[in-house]
Formats: sequence, structure tokens, C-alpha cells
Amino acid sequence: MVKWISIIFFFCCSCQIEDAEPEMLISTLDGAEYVADMKGEMNARKATHLILLGKGDSINYTYIQAISDSLQTQDPSWRIKYFEALNTLLPEMDSIKCRYLGVNAFSYFLHNPNELLNQLNTVAFDNSEFWLRILSLEYNSRVLPEDITINSVINLAHKYCANCSDDKKESIIEFIQALAVYED
Repeated sequence: MVKWISIIFFFCCSCQIEDAEPEMLISTLDGAEYVADMKGEMNARKATHLILLGKGDSINYTYIQAISDSLQTQDPSWRIKYFEALNTLLPEMDSIKCRYLGVNAFSYFLHNPNELLNQLNTVAFDNSEFWLRILSLEYNSRVLPEDITINSVINLAHKYCANCSDDKKESIIEFIQALAVYED
């Protein structure tokens, strides 16, 4: 009899355990930042979270611009998140929105060339043609009318990639050359 009571007790306890919500394990810092972002007013960080959660269709264009502007942040983890969010929305952006994004994306490339190339090779691989077009338009709008040479652009990108390997620096040169000759 005790055996049956034990089995029934165990069965009841195990059912209650399965009905309970699973506990999510996240760091206190990341979790606290996320909760603060999501409870706060809409801004670039909250919009980025929502886009990465697949809720980008509810984001006002003003906040997409704010995300684009935020590509200049000094926080590399947030730069990558902002880029990922923009990459998610990129195929749906019209030419005016892409033009605005191009200004910030080109600056992002010049100041973080290694990071952007890594992003294009991983997260943004499917949209690399979009990014190439956007960056090429911005490159050509800056270089042609202002008499800035391709070497100036290469030197600036290399300045911000001082610790890069020679292979990575060669990749940067090739990418800039591709921007110079890309035609839509």
C-alpha cells in the first residue's frame, strides 16, 4: 500500500513540475538591461530588440533611423545588434531609407572595417548584394565630387584596422575596390 501511495505521490509531483514554466537562464546584467529597455520608452535599443524578436513591422521609421544612427556607438556588441536589426529590415527598405542607411553604414565600415566585413560574411550574407549597393552608392557620392581618392579611403579603413592581419587588410582593399566599380 505504501508503495502505491509513493507511486501516486511521485506521479502527482512530476505532473506539477511539468506544468510549471521553465526557468530561463540569463545573466543578471543582460536580463536587467533587457527588461529596462523593454519597459522604457521606444528608442533605438528597444526597437532593435523588437526587430530581432521578429516584430519589426510595428516599428516607426523614426526609430529605424535612430538604429541607423546608432551604428556609430562605441559599444561593439550593440553595433552588431544594430547592424543585425537593420539587416533584417533591409530587403523591405525603399531607396530613400536605403540612402539614409548608406551614410551611416559607410561610416560604420570606415571606422570598423573588420567588424563590418565579418558581419557581411556571416549575419548579412544573404543580403550582401543589398549592402554592396548601399555602400557603393555612398562611396561614390563621397569620392567622386569631393576629389577623395580610393587610396584615402583605403588608408582611413586601415587606420581603424591597425591590428588586422595582412590578409584582412587585403580583404578591405578588395572590398573598397569592389565598391568603386559596383554598378547597380
